[in-house]
This record gives sequence, structure tokens and C-alpha cells, in this order.
Amino acid sequence: MGQSPLEAAKIFVVSELSMDPLVGNEPSDVTVSLANILLTRLNEKNAADFQLQQEAERQLSNPIVFSFPVSINGNNVDMAIRAKSSASDSANEFCGSLSIDGQKLTKQALAQCVESAINLAIERITEYNNNQRLASAQKNEVPLFEVPIQIDNEVLPLKISVSENPVVTTTNFCNQNWGKISAILAKSYTEGESIDGNLCQQVLLSTVVGMIDQMMGSEEGKAAVANHRLFGLKIELEGDGEESRKLELNVFPGQSSLDAVNEFLRANGISENARESLVASVDREKVAQGH
Repeated sequence: MGQSPLEAAKIFVVSELSMDPLVGNEPSDVTVSLANILLTRLNEKNAADFQLQQEAERQLSNPIVFSFPVSINGNNVDMAIRAKSSASDSANEFCGSLSIDGQKLTKQALAQCVESAINLAIERITEYNNNQRLASAQKNEVPLFEVPIQIDNEVLPLKISVSENPVVTTTNFCNQNWGKISAILAKSYTEGESIDGNLCQQVLLSTVVGMIDQMMGSEEGKAAVANHRLFGLKIELEGDGEESRKLELNVFPGQSSLDAVNEFLRANGISENARESLVASVDREKVAQGH
């Protein structure tokens, strides 16, 4: 510790080689050669330590947010997406770290790898961001109202939100309260025999759908929808020999285009033939509004 390469070389020459480290007052050739080797090794170690420190600092300042496996010659290699790195940065870092038979990628192979990896990174980053927005919206979403559902002698609140598909609302309620619900349903519907978990949804679904439709039609419900929705898409449907119907397709935070369209079709009694074109319209509006 704190010992110079020359001092270390002198000690080694004496203790290990049993030789005089000096010729007169000057270090011997053996001592000088050994000291130079130690100095070279010390410089290499310092350089390696410096690189490790820089990498550690980079990791702290630009941490990995998530990673995903990419198949390379039949083997999965993780591609990291960092907090402050673009899709291009991530692709270059990933491809630059690859090697085939111990050799780095050729210039042409590297360019092809980066091009493919950028597209893949953009796809996964978009998917990750959408999932984060969805999770945040669901976490922060406040139900428009709660309906008391009596199970045996206990009343449980069924929380209804306009941004959820009625099936999702019902399923969540049944899953959360299945222990209590299964006992009363078994007694009432199957004379004590074991029951299918889907029975809860079947019994409650029509009730939940009716409540949502009633809510959406009320003035209070319309006001709540206007306050909670992401946007409303004006839809005009031509009727057969009748006046056209002017409707509004509401899309809520965290709601997929397909869920929004399915609920719109259900609530307005519209044929599923219109689903594909309506989903495309909602997707375009989301892009136009930056959602």
C-alpha cells in the first residue's frame, strides 16, 4: 500500500531471487526490468478501474428501466432500455456488445443489427409507455359511483367506472369477493355443491350492465363522463330510410381503442360490422391528440 513499483521490485529481487537489487547505488537491470513490468501492470489496473468507475457512474445516472430478450443465432441476449437513452442509443449499445465466434460484428452486420434493433426498441418502448399510462390511469381512477351488493348478511361495494368494460368490472368484483360470494351462491343455486367461478359473473353481469347504462343516461352520469374521458369522437350513422343517428364515442384514460369501441357498440345496439372502422378512427384520433 503506497509502495512504488521500484520499491516492490527491490523487495522481490531480494526475497524471491536472492539477488542484490542494486549495482553500486543504482538499481540493477533485473530490478529495473521488474519495476517496469510492475508499472505497466499498475497502469493497466488503474485504467481498468477507471473504466469500471465510469461504467458504474453511467449506470447510476442512466439506469436500466427494463430489458427484453432478443434471439441472436438461437440464443437469447437481453437488450437494455435505459432511462435517458433513445431507441437509437439502446440499439447501438446492444449491437456494439455483440460478437460472433469471439469477433465483433463487421461494419455491415453492425449497421443491419442497429437498423433492426431500433425498430424493435421503438416497439417495446411504446408498449412499455402504454402499459405505464394504463397502470397509472387505473391506479388513480376514482369510480363514478358504488353500488351496494348484499352477500348473505354483508353488504359489499361494487365500484363502477365508465372506462372499464362491464365484464371487467364484474369479474374484478367477483374475484375480490369470491370467498363470500361462493358460499351464498352454492347455497342458493347448486344446493351446496361446488360451483363454477363463472356463475358469479353470469348472475351479476346483466345487473352491472343495466346500472352502467342507467348511469350513462342520467345528467349526473353525462357530466361525469365529460369530466373523466380522454376525448369524445363524434359518430354519425346513416339509417335505412330513417334519420341518421348522431352519437359520441367516449374514450377514457388507459382504455384501449377496442374496449372503447366494444362498449360503444353494446350501449348503442350497433352491429359489430362497424367495429374495425371505428377502432381505426379511435386510433387515428389518439395519434392526432398525442395519446
